[in-house]
Amino acid sequence: MGFEQRLIRFANELIHLLNKRNPTSFKTSEHLLKEIENHTCAIQAPARIERLRMAQRLMRWLQDQKENQDRAGNFASEATAYVCDGGFVDWARNALYRGDGCPELGKAFSRILSRALKIRETQNEKFAELLVEWTAAGSSGDDILKVEDVLRKVVSPAAMHDRVLFIVMDGMSHAVFAELKENLLGDTAWVEITLEGMDSEKPVVAIFPTVTDVCRRSLLCGNPSSDIDRLMGSPVLVNQKKMCGRAAPADKKIRSFLETLDQHGGTMLQPALSQAMAQPLFRFRGIISIMQRILNVDGYPVLSFDTASNTISINYELMQTQFEI
Repeated sequence: MGFEQRLIRFANELIHLLNKRNPTSFKTSEHLLKEIENHTCAIQAPARIERLRMAQRLMRWLQDQKENQDRAGNFASEATAYVCDGGFVDWARNALYRGDGCPELGKAFSRILSRALKIRETQNEKFAELLVEWTAAGSSGDDILKVEDVLRKVVSPAAMHDRVLFIVMDGMSHAVFAELKENLLGDTAWVEITLEGMDSEKPVVAIFPTVTDVCRRSLLCGNPSSDIDRLMGSPVLVNQKKMCGRAAPADKKIRSFLETLDQHGGTMLQPALSQAMAQPLFRFRGIISIMQRILNVDGYPVLSFDTASNTISINYELMQTQFEI
């Protein structure tokens, strides 16, 4: 049987499965897919064959969702489910959106996508509701990692056993990660390792707003950037400013200093910070001194200035402790 004929038979079987209320077996579609993979023309169209596999796997996912549609879950379980399956589902959907030159396959893909989209929209709505509840309850739980905890709970423990190269890829969706991971682990020498006692599929939740500047600072500093907001409302800060008298800068300037430093990971060279704040360098040493008087409660170095390296740094852990935030 020719290659195109095999594609049509596979497409018709997909349509048949979609029309059934509760398909109980995928053996026929699996057999037809195997026949396509074994055809001599298959080697010339690897991307096309991969789309067929995606369609088959999406069909199984659709059936699984139908069987578990009444499953009750919390935010942690839904986030974990997305890490396990959702990334692949969105990857598969992106693949099928490209369609196919075979009209029958194009029709089958369209129907699969329509059904998958309906389910994903329902899941997204439910996920948003659970996220609101989880956030309102204090964003706690051992089944989820917050982005500000990744270095402390994952990278640092791993670094105790061997050298670690920590790479941050900005703007990568879980669908793209699922594809990258499968390719790396499939035909290469890459292997996946996890810390003892930690699930490799534990989800990590970003901080709001989920934009690069905020999330990257939270990831690399180990603190959510909202600490600055809490510091600005701290009674300790009010007392520190009183101690400085008329030399104390306005709240707007204190916030600008902290946010500028925070945007660069909490450490900057003096000339760079001076330029970022549009302040003359010859006056900036005085600004640093005032900020140290305000921030270094009881002499603890919340804000430090290393004259040898000309580097200004903020200690977030001390800041939380000294300002009781």
